[in-house]
Amino acid sequence: MRVASILASMVLAACSFNPNGGGASPGIDTGVIDAPGPDSAIDSSTDSSIDGPVDAALDACVEVCVGNVIESCGAPIETCALGCSTVGTVHCKQLLASNGVTEADDLGGVDTDMVLMESRLYIFNTDTGEIRHFPLNGSGGGTAVRPANTPGLDPTSKTRFRVMSQAVPANSAPAPDVAIFGMKNLTVPTTSVLRAVGGRALVLATRGAITVAGEIDVGGGRVQNAQGVASQSIAGPGGGRGAVDANPANIAQGCAPGNNGTRPNPPNNRDTGGGGGGFGTAGGKGGPASQTVDGGGAAVAAGMLATACAQTNLIPLRGGSGGAAGFGGNRGGGGGGGLQLTSFASIMINGGTLYAGGAGGDGSGGPDGGGAGGAGGAILLEAPAIALTAGSVTATGGGGGAGVTDTNAGENGQRDGTAAQPTGNGGRGATGANGGAGEVLAADGTGDLDGTGGGGGGAGVIHFRSISAPAVSGGPIIRPSQGTSTAMTTQ
Repeated sequence: MRVASILASMVLAACSFNPNGGGASPGIDTGVIDAPGPDSAIDSSTDSSIDGPVDAALDACVEVCVGNVIESCGAPIETCALGCSTVGTVHCKQLLASNGVTEADDLGGVDTDMVLMESRLYIFNTDTGEIRHFPLNGSGGGTAVRPANTPGLDPTSKTRFRVMSQAVPANSAPAPDVAIFGMKNLTVPTTSVLRAVGGRALVLATRGAITVAGEIDVGGGRVQNAQGVASQSIAGPGGGRGAVDANPANIAQGCAPGNNGTRPNPPNNRDTGGGGGGFGTAGGKGGPASQTVDGGGAAVAAGMLATACAQTNLIPLRGGSGGAAGFGGNRGGGGGGGLQLTSFASIMINGGTLYAGGAGGDGSGGPDGGGAGGAGGAILLEAPAIALTAGSVTATGGGGGAGVTDTNAGENGQRDGTAAQPTGNGGRGATGANGGAGEVLAADGTGDLDGTGGGGGGAGVIHFRSISAPAVSGGPIIRPSQGTSTAMTTQ
């Protein structure tokens, strides 16, 4: 526009040239054209009103997506790992996490890494939000990392804690609340153990990477304290408690708990073992009182487990069900807990252990039925990228306890993926399928005597959800074998 104004002035000046060198020629050059008037007003107004906004528009660059990069004025601003979006404002796509986890609610202000100390036991309490560490044997009062009963962002540890209720599909059993701990990055070194206690399923969410070379433990069978003293009926966080006795308030819990053992009418008069807890697979029956009278069985038929309990994608998140008590009160094993690791960057299991085994049922020293094993729990890994190098991820069922022949409890679900063994006439715990290997189902208790064994606990559920296919090397133990799905992203 400025160029146009100058050219116009030159043309007008040429029109007013007087070849006679003096004043204006009569009737031709009156000086009106050169005088201030519409031309100067138009040129001035158009120059400022049009040229100004054009220059401003050129100077104000906007953000655009160029492949997976956000650029402004031709310069890169941010590279988007999961893709660039122009829906609404230009932004990077983010992982759409499961079971209610969000960056806004769970990761705001978490700007300090959570790196566990070597050779320490860390207790994450899903009821209170407290984090405390101890020597590996659990001795002493421990050292607080995050105070109890402080929801939201803790200004010292820079971790977040939030409790959320879960929706459940139609015809499904109720699901536990989840306790979400939010951190920047989480590292579990080789000699460290992270153990969760409490009634809520555990979710560990990070903005950055989760790296596990040590152990994360949500298994059943431990008292809710650092010492972890064996108490077979206690469930892992989010799992179902094993039965304590025949009192309706104390029977096995969970989405598919076992039924207590019975004492049939004469002439049998035999106390039978309890039924094992179910989850990914059914629990075993208690030992029979006769050829026609079984011991305790499953409260949910095997064909209904997928509806009642174990949605294979682990939405909602819950643990395994508890085993039932043998007739006479021998306790059933607690179910393994529910564990969800959600990273908005990556999850790496570098020789580490993720454990959600069910607890074994109690044995009996008298003429009573044995307690049944609890089912294995749930392990959900969710991130754009997941990698496992050796190590183990297991959620196997507990073994059944013996009746009259043995006071010892059945084995808890095994970290090496093998079947938990019963004691005496109890039933073996389930492992679930393991890749090409045959599936080991929970076994029934046995015994042709007064005091039959408890059934074994069923297997749990493992699921990996990621953007790229999980990278597995070094022969990690995954038992039962994992389901997989593609993670979703925001628009």
